[in-house]
Amino acid sequence: MTERRLQKVFYFSNKKEKSIIEGLLADEAEITKRSISYLIEQHILGDFLPEEKTVSRWIKMLYAKDDKGKPISNLQDTMIAIFSYMAAGLNNKSKSGYGKPLVNFAFENCCLYKQQFKNYEKAELPYYRNQLAYMIERMEMAQKDNIGDRIEMPDKKIKRDFAVRELKRIKDEKEITNDTFCFLYTTMMDNWDILYDWTYTYRLLTAMARIQCWEESAVVRMQLIKVLNDLAHDIKS
Repeated sequence: MTERRLQKVFYFSNKKEKSIIEGLLADEAEITKRSISYLIEQHILGDFLPEEKTVSRWIKMLYAKDDKGKPISNLQDTMIAIFSYMAAGLNNKSKSGYGKPLVNFAFENCCLYKQQFKNYEKAELPYYRNQLAYMIERMEMAQKDNIGDRIEMPDKKIKRDFAVRELKRIKDEKEITNDTFCFLYTTMMDNWDILYDWTYTYRLLTAMARIQCWEESAVVRMQLIKVLNDLAHDIKS
């Protein structure tokens, strides 16, 4: 079967810009021995995709389609892949400590769209509850000053005590609600100093990503791309 080629008409804003772009592409094509269409493709992808290969792959997951034009993955698949990757460190460490913007993105997505938790796979709940139990243990250890050598302010300890009590209640909930996840995300961000580089933080986030419904929209996808490009810069530096 002959492969169909997608052709788009490109309109320049004016003749001056047209001559500049055509000149740049012509020179690059001559030097690199590549076609102008290939160079246009690479420049467009280069503007959206970072050099960091793993992060670039996550962005591609948002848009890749099979030969029939059917999406290969979606926003939920991408978030699961991201958090699973971050969790896969050594000695209970995460692969990166730069995940807070991703948690904030998940929180904003969770809070923007209501009626998310009508349908989710109940088989996901045992793993989700197990990872939540580890997070509770971590926070209780922090309360006993077994993590790090910080002297925490009294108001922070009071807030963490409340969070631990609430997390224990949430762990035993039979149904997950939008408010449940919003509280979990805010608790993570409030306690990021003890959770940021811990594998179980990202395992819990992976479990939550499997349960949470993700709004498929241009706005949300572009927000995630911004977060991922910033993450790629942090990883590289």
